[in-house]
Amino acid sequence: MTSELILAIDQGTTNTKALLVDAAGRVLHQASVPNIVTYPQPGWAEQSATALVDGVKTVIAEVVAKAGDAKIAGIGISNQRESTLVWDAATGQPIGPVVIWQCRRSAPKCDALRAAGHAETIEAKTGLALDPLFPAAKIAWLLDNTPGARTRAEKGELRVGTVDSWLLWNLTGGATHATDHSNASRTQLFNTETLTWDADLCALFGVPQNMLAEVKSSDTNFGVTAEGATALPAGTPILAMIGDSHAALFGHGVRTPGTVKATYGTGTSLMALTPNRVRSTHGISSTIAWSQGGKTQYALEGNISVSGQTAAFAAEFLGLADASALSALAETVPDSNGVAFVPALVGLGAPYWRADARGTITGLSLGTKPAHLARAALEAIAFQVADVYSAMEADMGFPLGELRADGGASRNPVVMQFQSDILGRPVAAAAAPEVSALGAAALAFSSIGISMPGVPAAGHFAPAMDETTAKKHRQRKPMTTQRFGAGIWHFATYLDRYATDGYGIPRNIIEAIDLAGQVKDLSVVDLNWPYFGGEFSDAQIKTALDRNNLKVIGITPEIYTRDFVKGAFTNPDAGIRRKAHELITSACDVVRFHKADYVKLWPGQDGWDYPFQVDYSTQWQRSLDGVGQLASENPDLKFVIEYKPREPRVRMSFGSVARTILGIEKIGLPNVGILLDFGHAIMGGESAADSAQLAIDHGRLFGMDVNDNYRSWDDDLVAGSLHPLELFEFFYVLKKNKWEGVWQLDQFPFREDSVATATHAIDFLKAAAKGLDRLDFDALQEAQSRHDAIGAMKIAQKALFSALGEQE
Repeated sequence: MTSELILAIDQGTTNTKALLVDAAGRVLHQASVPNIVTYPQPGWAEQSATALVDGVKTVIAEVVAKAGDAKIAGIGISNQRESTLVWDAATGQPIGPVVIWQCRRSAPKCDALRAAGHAETIEAKTGLALDPLFPAAKIAWLLDNTPGARTRAEKGELRVGTVDSWLLWNLTGGATHATDHSNASRTQLFNTETLTWDADLCALFGVPQNMLAEVKSSDTNFGVTAEGATALPAGTPILAMIGDSHAALFGHGVRTPGTVKATYGTGTSLMALTPNRVRSTHGISSTIAWSQGGKTQYALEGNISVSGQTAAFAAEFLGLADASALSALAETVPDSNGVAFVPALVGLGAPYWRADARGTITGLSLGTKPAHLARAALEAIAFQVADVYSAMEADMGFPLGELRADGGASRNPVVMQFQSDILGRPVAAAAAPEVSALGAAALAFSSIGISMPGVPAAGHFAPAMDETTAKKHRQRKPMTTQRFGAGIWHFATYLDRYATDGYGIPRNIIEAIDLAGQVKDLSVVDLNWPYFGGEFSDAQIKTALDRNNLKVIGITPEIYTRDFVKGAFTNPDAGIRRKAHELITSACDVVRFHKADYVKLWPGQDGWDYPFQVDYSTQWQRSLDGVGQLASENPDLKFVIEYKPREPRVRMSFGSVARTILGIEKIGLPNVGILLDFGHAIMGGESAADSAQLAIDHGRLFGMDVNDNYRSWDDDLVAGSLHPLELFEFFYVLKKNKWEGVWQLDQFPFREDSVATATHAIDFLKAAAKGLDRLDFDALQEAQSRHDAIGAMKIAQKALFSALGEQE
C-alpha cells in the first residue's frame, strides 16, 4: 500500500473543509470552518472573497498541525460552483463580493438577452439554460456596477474566476490563473463542444476574454503553493481541481452511465454521466463531468436552488435550534397530514427554471401541528429530487437505476427512505459525508498514478411504501409549478361565415406571439403550421418566442383547410393524401427545431356527412394507416390525435375517446397518443374526467386542451365559465394519476380582448390547482367508495370554491 497522502480542500457554500486522505480513501485528519452568506437585498446572495481564502488557510493550518511530519503529496480542490468574483491582477484584491450561485441579481441581464433572442444560441453552445444561476451574467453585473471596472477589465487590469480560480491564485501567490473543464462548463461562457472560451458568448454577456482563466484538464498539475501562502511547505503541487458536484460523482466511483448522484447541500445537484454530449429537452443542464487523461466526460445535471437549506429555514421558522431538531420533530408524526411545502425561496431551478417563483405552504387545516410542517419541509427535499430525476430519465431515454446520495440530508434516514419510496428506486447513502472532498482527493491521486476506491454506502434504502400510499403522497405534491399554455390561434384573427372580414384586425403569427407574451403566467404555445400571416422562417419565430420567454409545446399542421375538404388521411384522392403526409412531415422538422413535445393531428375534415357516403371499413383503415405511417417514419417524435365528435364534418373518424384509443391500439406504436380537449369531450356527451382516466389507463394521454361550451356545440368559451366543477374533476383525475403535462387553453375570444381572456382563464386554472392542493383526497376517495354523491360534491366544492374565493 502506498504511503502517499492528499490534502483535499472542499470549499462549499456553508463551510470550508480540509481532509487529509490516504490512498485507501481513509480520512486521517480533518478541519472545518463555517462560511457566512449575506443577503443585502431580496434575491441577492454574496460572500466575502477574503473570508473564503482565510477559511482555506485556517483549515489547512489545522490539518497540517494535526498531521505532524506526514508528507503531503499534493492538493485536490473541490469548490462551490457558479459563484464568481473579480479581482485586481496586480494586487490580488477583490473589487467586490463573491456573487454566489444562489444570487438572482443578474436576472435583468438574462431577461434582456432572452428578449433579444439569444437564449437558444447560449443553450446550444453551453448546454445551460439562460438563467441568473450561471456566472456570465453575474460577471457583467460586477463590471457594470463597480465604478471603473469595465474600463479596467478591457485594459487587462482585472481577473475573473469561479472560486476554484480564486483559491488557486491565492495558493500560488498569483502565479497561476486557471480553472478546469468542469468549472468552466458552468460559466455560460465556455463552449462545451469546442472546449474553448467562446468569443460570441463573451461578446453577448460583455465579458472581456482577457479576464478569463486558462482552462485545463481536471487532473492537471495546476501549479505549486507559494512561500507563506499557507501552512504547507512552498512547492506543494495542486494536482486536481473540480466542481463540488462533479467531485461527488467521481467520489462515488461512478464511471459509466446509468447511476444518478444527488448531493444534498444548501441546494441539491443531481448528476448522471452520458455516453456523449446530450442536449436536454426537459429542463436539465448538459455539462462536463470532468476531464481526465486527455478525455472529456459529459453528464446531465439538474440543480435545485434550495434543498438542504429548506430544513434550516423551516427550523428557524418554527423556532427550533437546528435541522436536527426539525428532523426529530418530524419523526413524531407519521406523515405531514396533507401539508405540502414548495421551498422556492430564491426561485425554482431545474427542471422548472422559474426565477419569479416563491415559497408556498399549502394544505393547512385546524389539525395542522408544527410537526406536520416539519415533516412537509423534509419531504419537500425528496419531492424536488424526484422531479429532477424524472426529467433526467426522460432526457436519457431509458430507466435510471440507483440513486447515490451524499451531503447533509443523506444522513437523515427519514428523508432517504421517503426519497426511495417516492422515486421507486433504491437509494444508497454514502458512508462518508464528505464525498466531494474525497472525489477531489481521488482525482488528485489519479494524477500521480494511484487509484483510490469510491466511497462505499453506509445506508441502503429500498422502496418500502405500498403503491397506494406512495400514490397519495405524489398526489399531495403541490401544483405551484404547473405550466400553462395556449394555442397561438387564441391571439389571432377569426373568420366565420358571418364575419367573413374577421372579428378584428388581421394579425400574423409574430404579432400573436407578442400578445401571448403579455400573459404573465403563460409559458408555452402551440403553433399552427404553416405559420400564418406571412413568410416567416423558423429562426424568426424562435426569436419572437425567446423575446417573450415562451417555449413551443406542439406544432399543429393545418390538415383541415380547403385542400382537404374531403379529408386528409381519408381523402379519396391519393394525391391529396400524399399532400397531407408531406405537410405533416414538414411539421415534424419544425417540432424538432423548436424542441416541442409533439405533432398535433386534428383531422377535422376526416369523416362523413350523409348515410351511405363512405365505406366505413376503408375510411377507418385509411385513418389508421395515415397516422401509423407518420409515427413509424418519425419514431423520435410524439403524435397526438385530437378527437372531436363533429364539426366541420357531421361525423368524424376520430370522434370519441374510446374510438380514438381503439385506433391507437390498432396502430400499435408507442409514440401515438391522445390530446384530450375538454370541450370536445363534453360536446360528445362524455365525462371529460372519465375520458382522461381511460386515456391514462391505456398510457395514451399525451396532452390536453381546456375551454368550455354549452355542450351541444364547440363554442370554445373561457375555461370554467360554464362547467367549473366538471373541469375541476378533470384536473383531479390528472393529479390523482400524477399526470404533469401543460394545462393548455384552446379558446376563441372572438369579441373579447385576447390577453385579458387568457389571463382570466389562467387565473381560474391557478385557483383550480390551489383547490387540488387543499382537496382532501382521502375523504373524497372514501366518499367515492360508498358512491356518496353529496359527500363527494361537498368535498370538491369546498376545495374549488374556497380557492376561487381567494382570487383578487
